[in-house]
Amino acid sequence: MADTTIKKVEAGSSPRGEMGQKYLVAGKRVSMRLWIDEPRGKLKAPTTRDYETVGYVISGSAKLDLEGQTLNLKAGDSWLVPAGASHHYTITEPFTASQPRSTVATRPEPPLGDRCSRGKQAASIRQTRGARHCGCKCGPVERSLGSTR
Repeated sequence: MADTTIKKVEAGSSPRGEMGQKYLVAGKRVSMRLWIDEPRGKLKAPTTRDYETVGYVISGSAKLDLEGQTLNLKAGDSWLVPAGASHHYTITEPFTASQPRSTVATRPEPPLGDRCSRGKQAASIRQTRGARHCGCKCGPVERSLGSTR
């Protein structure tokens, strides 16, 4: 039977990662991250990944230094970083960008578990009329990033 699960994640309640990114919706094979108004001059540490990275600039600009090459990224641009390439970013104007990610080609983001509509870890979960709710009674609980259910 085909998976008919529909997911929606509201940006206001989505959890943040250690690099400042917001984790948006995640499925079994793909996920999405979003950086919002990253400050000018913020230098992302050089890194390599064992998977390709793609992104799309929504607003602002940045420099991407990639294996001795420099790409100037601005609103409307998209980019690809090959697997294994050493790269880092320097923000030149407040920067907003999205990054879709394959969870098949990469390892999935670490599971963040169940979260309530306020983005808090849902400590106690109860089932009511087919929806799951947390102890703070703020709304339905979503299974966040890394879930395969």
